[in-house]
Amino acid sequence: MLCKNNENTGMIKKLINNGAYQKIAENDLVAKQRYNLFWFYSIFGTLITALLSYQTFFIFELKGFIPFLIPILGVMYILNYAALQFHKQFKLAYFIVIFSTLSLVHILTYFSGGILNPGMFYLASVVLLAFMLLGTRVGRIIFALSCIHLIYFYFISVHTSWVTNIISEDQLTQDYLVTGIMGLLILVAQINYLEGSKNIVIQNITKSRNELEEKNIELKKLSLVASNTSNAVIICDKLGYVEWVNKSFTEMTQLSLGEINGKYIEQLYTGPSLNNQKIIALRECVKSNNTYEGELLKVRKDDSRFWAHIIATPILGDNNQMEKIVIIENDISEKKNSEEKLAEYLDSLEKTNKELEKFAYVVSHDLKAPLRAIGNLTGLIEHDAGDKFSSTEKNYFDLIKGRVKRMDSLINGLLNYSKAHRSRNKYDEVDVNKLVDEILEMLGFGNDVRIEIMQDLPVLLTDKVKLQQVFQNLISNAVKYNNKQIKTIAINAIEHGKFYKFSIQDNGPGIDEKFHGKIFEIFQTLNPRDTIESTGIGLTIVKKLVEEEGGKVSLESKAQEGATFSFTWP
Repeated sequence: MLCKNNENTGMIKKLINNGAYQKIAENDLVAKQRYNLFWFYSIFGTLITALLSYQTFFIFELKGFIPFLIPILGVMYILNYAALQFHKQFKLAYFIVIFSTLSLVHILTYFSGGILNPGMFYLASVVLLAFMLLGTRVGRIIFALSCIHLIYFYFISVHTSWVTNIISEDQLTQDYLVTGIMGLLILVAQINYLEGSKNIVIQNITKSRNELEEKNIELKKLSLVASNTSNAVIICDKLGYVEWVNKSFTEMTQLSLGEINGKYIEQLYTGPSLNNQKIIALRECVKSNNTYEGELLKVRKDDSRFWAHIIATPILGDNNQMEKIVIIENDISEKKNSEEKLAEYLDSLEKTNKELEKFAYVVSHDLKAPLRAIGNLTGLIEHDAGDKFSSTEKNYFDLIKGRVKRMDSLINGLLNYSKAHRSRNKYDEVDVNKLVDEILEMLGFGNDVRIEIMQDLPVLLTDKVKLQQVFQNLISNAVKYNNKQIKTIAINAIEHGKFYKFSIQDNGPGIDEKFHGKIFEIFQTLNPRDTIESTGIGLTIVKKLVEEEGGKVSLESKAQEGATFSFTWP
């Protein structure tokens, strides 16, 4: 029961919402106007048949078969309009309403005086309606039927008694007046329809013309851009056959439009060892209405090759179907050549680095071996000699052992410097407070060293090993070169844009400004090595590690005023 009610509700909604009218294309103005005229005649015919049925049965009390046809025609108007909302056969519905109206005039003529029936005026509107709704051919047929109708009723009015006139002579004049006015009103309504349709069509044509002019202006602009751009532009039809290319394409490929017009686009990119897999990807991408972007190797007319960056874009129509394919190309040969040279350089650099690494290992091994031999030999001599050495000889042996130790430190420093740039970045969450504590514990300073951390140091996501090497070298140097009885080291950190700026400040002898640049050079020391043992590599490593992370190292110091080494770290 509920389903049946729902079906009835759906039918009513279709009738109310003009289901057939909604199926007419938005831009088909003539069809919409025809439907409106059909709707008017359906309503008007229904009301007229209802009025005539009332007069026929209750006022004039006519008997016989013919009067019963009037309400049947009224039902026909209603059923025809309702059925159209479902079957959508517009021509059939229009023909039925025309035939019903002609039939109504024909039936009324039998008891309205025959050829003298004022309702004959309505035939003109019926013929006009046929021309409007169904065109010239059907209009002519209805015109012919109307003429036959007139001849027929003339004949039976004169020679038979088949017709009667239920209108009295007193009412005849009034009936002519009413019928004439009604006929004129219907004609005026139809003429108004024609005028309205004409105006709508003119407005539509004017609107379309204006839109076309605007599009032509835009097309001219686009054509000007496409023709004069430095990029090559290719326009293909929806199947991928070339329709147009610009001047830049001709200059880039040495091929004219006449030489490639009508060719399949893939012919421009295929060839021995050329892009075969990429062409498949381009084809599948465009077929699925997606944009393809890639770098393809192309061949000019003179068989020279060049690299092109291409963007192939399908142009979709209103129905979301592909209509054109636009391809934009840019010669990137210089870029590709630079990339190839850079790749060769990087490959050569990698080989050189490996050779240097091997060389550094071999050199350090070959240098350390005799150093160990010298150290062992001096130790054996000292052991065998016992107390026989004079103080001078003992000093000589101590000097030899010191030089051996210095040489060993120098070799280790060289190895560390060569490895500094090759360390792989492994980023961890590093609490710098804990890192500094670990470094201080490892260095094991005495009671004459005081470390002050001015504020909580940050937690960073960084390479822990590199940051540890930087802090270790700077803190170690701040203590090693400090000539004060109580050595004070202050460590601080502040935010500096996207970086943190760390500083290590000491109360040592300071560094004269003329040496600020020299101390970061490899093997450079400000004190004689016999006074303070140093390789002169530590600060060089610091500078290298900091700059690899995008930071900078700086020094603020004057002689006898202590020193502050600062570095920025991301």
